[in-house]
Amino acid sequence: MPELTVDTLREQVAACTRMLVMAEVMDYSGHVSARIPGTDRFIIQPRDTSRFALKPEDLLIVDLDGKLLEGVGPAPSETALHQWVYKARPDVQSVCHGHPPMSTLFTVVDRPMVPYATSPSASRMCRFMPTRRTSARMSRDRLSPRPWAPTEPVCSAPTAP
Repeated sequence: MPELTVDTLREQVAACTRMLVMAEVMDYSGHVSARIPGTDRFIIQPRDTSRFALKPEDLLIVDLDGKLLEGVGPAPSETALHQWVYKARPDVQSVCHGHPPMSTLFTVVDRPMVPYATSPSASRMCRFMPTRRTSARMSRDRLSPRPWAPTEPVCSAPTAP
């Protein structure tokens, strides 16, 4: 398989972002990023660009310390979430952080969000979906020394009535 170029990754991240907007997984917030293979860098969209009209040339290159290396920023405040995933999991090549309306609703009403699986193999992957108990923005100042670990309890698995 040929190695991905930065230009190809830019095209893929921009196209993926636009598709997720059309599928209503993302709207005015949320981001897709992609690790640039063989580097400590990744591609992510700027904070204030339209997700619906995102073009490859709009994308930024950021390092794993969150420093903007290329592009016209600023980088989104959630860049830290992406960089921490890449630092913790060198095998991860892409991260998608979205705010789908229905899943966001479950975090507000304090009810468990039980995944629906159409096959036995899919149902083994997750018995419940953890949610963050606060709508406060996540920032590097609020997270634990292991930033990819939750800082507060997440919802527990649903219990029988």
